[in-house]
Amino acid sequence: MIAPKAPGHRVREVFVEGGGTPALIAVEQDASGHAKAQALAYAKGLGTTRAGVLGDHVHRREKRKPIFSASRLFCAAASAN
Repeated sequence: MIAPKAPGHRVREVFVEGGGTPALIAVEQDASGHAKAQALAYAKGLGTTRAGVLGDHVHRREKRKPIFSASRLFCAAASAN
């Protein structure tokens, strides 16, 4: 999963301007061993790596609350800059 932290039209506007929006990535199953790399490739294609990508974890039910708590902190820090 890749989740840019902005609506699609804003992600596009910022990309065209040469910037990026922060994003979250998560991998639940990785049968091929390439899921993280593929998620990061999509993130790069969206331009989100220009602003920062938070993730690199397995998205399990017991980890959802910390993931989304961390995402709020990440987005607050990114918007403060």
